[in-house]
Amino acid sequence: MYSYNKEQADGHSANNFITVVMVERGVGLQEAFDSAGEYFENKIKEFLELKAKMPSWGPKIDGAVSRYVFGLECWVGGYLEWSLNSWRYFGESAEEVRRTRKVVLRQKVQKQNSQVPFFTLLPFLIAVSATYYLKVIRQSPIPELIH
Repeated sequence: MYSYNKEQADGHSANNFITVVMVERGVGLQEAFDSAGEYFENKIKEFLELKAKMPSWGPKIDGAVSRYVFGLECWVGGYLEWSLNSWRYFGESAEEVRRTRKVVLRQKVQKQNSQVPFFTLLPFLIAVSATYYLKVIRQSPIPELIH
């Protein structure tokens, strides 16, 4: 979501989550952002619910699993903080975007031979993989491979 403005201005928005929502659902930009925001909010709630329901495998494994889950939380939170604190997506207006949650779209720059970077979908992949991982942990025994 944070990358949409930069990517649309640079002509790289084809694989952005917002663009995918717009095309898949046939909706406009604001509705796509609202829908994506609701989707990610639900994924965070689901992650936290699954985290709260994790079974115990004993102190040794529980500690390792807890550290891993904490790492997932830090990864997502760190990406959000980085997006709002770096110049990459919002430039000088980062503080205003953080405060108001409003983004003024930049004009598109005409470029030839534009490639969409993989990291465009990184926040989505993190949210989905973290939620999936917690579902798997709850349903599967952990092998005794942690030393």
